[in-house]
Amino acid sequence: MKKACLSVLTDEEWETLRHALYEGDTEAFVDTLEVIVDGKDLPAEDKAELLSYVLGNSDSLNYGRGKRNGSGAVEKNIGIHVGRRFKKQGMRWSKEGANQSGA
Repeated sequence: MKKACLSVLTDEEWETLRHALYEGDTEAFVDTLEVIVDGKDLPAEDKAELLSYVLGNSDSLNYGRGKRNGSGAVEKNIGIHVGRRFKKQGMRWSKEGANQSGA
């Protein structure tokens, strides 16, 4: 969603929209996006494509405070560090191996 919006919006405009999204106000997000896009000097086709995409996916936009998941960057970092610790050459997955691999 962010990528599609940033193809048309500035970073400041995205930040304004993002706050509505993270507050769980999908309707305000879509309404504000429509106002911003209407005020831009873009081909009507590009405007329609973005709004169609957002409206078509608006059910999945509810990132309210109680529905947020973890950060992809954090998850990736954890995966890398766990992999480095436990997947050294010749090591196997076992409780004993996991407990002794910290050295």
